[in-house]
Amino acid sequence: NEVETEEVSALSQVNSHVNNLRDDSIRESLTVEEALKNAPDGEDGAIIVPKVVGE
Repeated sequence: NEVETEEVSALSQVNSHVNNLRDDSIRESLTVEEALKNAPDGEDGAIIVPKVVGE
């Protein structure tokens, strides 16, 4: 079972959309307090989560 690929050009993307990303822009977002108020545990502006790697 072989397919003739001699006349098929190599490609790195399967479609013509390469890096079709939105521009970064500054916009209003949550304050640290708003982001952390529903977190189960927080410390110094960070959310504390259980360790799951290396167990």
